[in-house]
Amino acid sequence: MQQSTHKSRSLTHMMTNDANSDETDLEIIVGTYEDYVVGYQVESIVKNTQEAPRKKLKNGHVGQSSEKLSAQKKTKQTSASIELLDLEQSFAVRCHSGMVRCLAASSSGRLVFSAGNDEMMNLFNLNKRKLLQTSEGSVSCAQFVGKSHLICGLDDGDIHIYECKGSNMILAKTLKGHTAGVVSMDAHPSGKVLLSVSKDHTVRTWNLIKGRCAYVTQIKAESQLVKWSRTGSEFLIAANNEIYLYNNSGNLRQRIKLGKRVNSIEFITNDIFAVAIDSGRLEFFNMSLDECSSVMTLEAHGTRIKSIKCLNDPDGDSGNSDDDNETTPKQKSTKTTTATNIRFATAASDGTIKVWSITRLRDTLKDPRELVMVDSGARITCMIVSKRIMSRSE
Repeated sequence: MQQSTHKSRSLTHMMTNDANSDETDLEIIVGTYEDYVVGYQVESIVKNTQEAPRKKLKNGHVGQSSEKLSAQKKTKQTSASIELLDLEQSFAVRCHSGMVRCLAASSSGRLVFSAGNDEMMNLFNLNKRKLLQTSEGSVSCAQFVGKSHLICGLDDGDIHIYECKGSNMILAKTLKGHTAGVVSMDAHPSGKVLLSVSKDHTVRTWNLIKGRCAYVTQIKAESQLVKWSRTGSEFLIAANNEIYLYNNSGNLRQRIKLGKRVNSIEFITNDIFAVAIDSGRLEFFNMSLDECSSVMTLEAHGTRIKSIKCLNDPDGDSGNSDDDNETTPKQKSTKTTTATNIRFATAASDGTIKVWSITRLRDTLKDPRELVMVDSGARITCMIVSKRIMSRSE
């Protein structure tokens, strides 16, 4: 694999903020068909006031004179105590010569990875807005595990594990077994086990400690998604418009059929997961019930939802660790009797990104509210959320 580092190439000219600005808690990052990776900071403007002035929003694509990527923003007032949110564009970089296929962010939010149809991979330092390395690779999916390990699924069926040291991605291990392209994978919250699904109609369970395949399961339908629960006690596999719910022993618990193809799955609590489908609808399911069933439907977009990501964790730490040390996922929390606010972001193929608020009370969800929307002006292919801490000294 050929590699070329670009340590001196800076992306700060594509920012709205200087790299030494105040710390940023949340940044929504999207990949597009138009070769761009674009970031938006989630900013809270006003809290707990009766009348809040609208913030004048900036338009235009920062660093590029591209009409396709001009941002058209709207803010909305929410609840009795008003809070205004803004999605402020933070950077935009044309880092591929083809569609951006996947994105990944490290647990610290410092590193961001992108892969595109041009068979190129990029590693960025998000805090410094700097491109660290560009490498060749036909990557279909990627995920960071711990502080510094990056796992990539390839079109040839291999899975590469990289160690990110300093400004370099170093190939540490290649997992072989799939006979066709890897389409999705997800690491267990402990960081010790990886599930991968492939076009070869198999699900493979990998022991990441030993670096080898532990189990192979044949599946009839070609699957497009695999997702662990936050506790690691269940996992989901999506095949076209169906979802299969398994316990962590690999036993099928339930089969769920939806009307359209499943594009994204996200756990918004330890027990409740959201499913984004082609029609633009979100369906929320609760696994803690005797039979996993829908507890809410939300018409979120008028077109295909490409991704959904949770912005907060109402159940606390889900068991992921910033360290590479052994961790134990927390067990399911007891059912809360108080209302809990959950926020999540959705991105649609028409270029719109929305942030939502929803209230959980016991086993139910209610009061979905759109907090803010931005139109990126591009066709979105993927989305991640970086929860990062950026100090002034960086």
